[in-house]
This record gives sequence, C-alpha cells and structure tokens, in this order.
Amino acid sequence: MFNTEPSRWWRYSVVSVVLTGLGVLIWIAANTYTGDVGTPIPTRVVDVNGQTVFTSADIIAGQQVFQKHALMENGTIWGHGAHLGLGGMVVLNLFPIGVLQFLDAAKNGYWHARSAEFSSQPLIVALEWARMPADLVFILFGVVPLVIVTLLTYRHAQVEAAAVLQRIKVSGER
Repeated sequence: MFNTEPSRWWRYSVVSVVLTGLGVLIWIAANTYTGDVGTPIPTRVVDVNGQTVFTSADIIAGQQVFQKHALMENGTIWGHGAHLGLGGMVVLNLFPIGVLQFLDAAKNGYWHARSAEFSSQPLIVALEWARMPADLVFILFGVVPLVIVTLLTYRHAQVEAAAVLQRIKVSGER
C-alpha cells in the first residue's frame, strides 16, 4: 500500500515558502514609505499640448486635505464592500473547505476530496451556506454600486456626446 502521509520535508518546504513570502511582504511594506523610497510624486503632469495639468504641490495639498479629514477611514462603498465580501468568502468558505479537502486528499486520495460524498458531508454543506452573508455583502456593496456607477457614467457620456453633436450641427449650419 502507498504511504498517504506527507513527509516532514514537504511540511518544512511549505513552512519555509510561507515564511519567506511573508518576510518579503513585510520587508516591502516596511521599506515602501521610509527613507528615500516612497510613493513617486511627479514634479508636474502635462497634457498632450504641454499645458500643466497639476503639480507636485497640488498632490501634496490634496494628501493633506485627505489626511486632515481622515478620509482613509471611510473607504468607498463599492471598494470596501467588495473587499469585505471577498474576504468573508475566503475566511468563511474557501479556506476552511480547502483545508478540509487537502486533509481528505492526503488521507483518502484526490478523487475522494472531489467526490459528491465529500461535498455532501454536513460540515461542508454548513460551510457552503456560511458563505451566504459574504456573498450578499459583495453583491450589495460591491457589484450593485459598480453597476450603478457604470450606468450613470454611460448615461452621462451619451448626454455629453449628444451635446457635442448638437454644437457641431449648429456651428456647421453657419
């Protein structure tokens, strides 16, 4: 019979990859905004005609207003809702079921972890239903606002295009 237990070297490899990855992420986060490294701010931004659109002083003034009013704590309704919804899906459903499937595959084989028998276990079914609140947050505060903003933007673009066509038509008749 085959040995279904993962070797200790496999475990050490996974732990070392995870710790190395986390270490790199922590190093990047710590060095992003310290010393000479940071968010690059251009001296000035110009349009295609060479006219200055805004300068670094404008960017810094905007950052100060943003920080003064603690706007980072508000978030956007669709960005924040989408992140919370997706995070909830991962925490409540995808990660726990993934771990259980991995353990089942290590014990009984990959075929069993993908079978209807595994998927119909009461714990797996409960975890599938536990995902529902996160799905609703994602849909209501992530997808719906994005669709609304997209439709409003499209409508605004059509109105603007009609106004431009009207101006062209009026100026062409003179």
